Amino acid sequence: MRRSPNTISQELDRNQVRGSYDPKKAQHKAYVRRQDAKYQGMKIIEHDALHREITARLYDDQSPEAVAGHIRRHRVLPSISKDAIYRFIRSV
Repeated sequence: MRRSPNTISQELDRNQVRGSYDPKKAQHKAYVRRQDAKYQGMKIIEHDALHREITARLYDDQSPEAVAGHIRRHRVLPSISKDAIYRFIRSV
């Protein structure tokens, strides 16, 4: 397969269902993870207060890391990752 044994081991561990590996279920789990990752960027657009807060802080020259940290610390708005903020920036 020309893959590292560690990569194969991680795939098997990450996608086991009830102790066994099923390629169809592994494919579905990967699909769900991609959808969840995609939603994180859309969360900013769908949540008005979060969108305003992130936009205002970015215009104040704060980094996505600082913005995500501030939101996470204050726990007033839904938590968001720096990666989701970067995806949001690229989509605008």
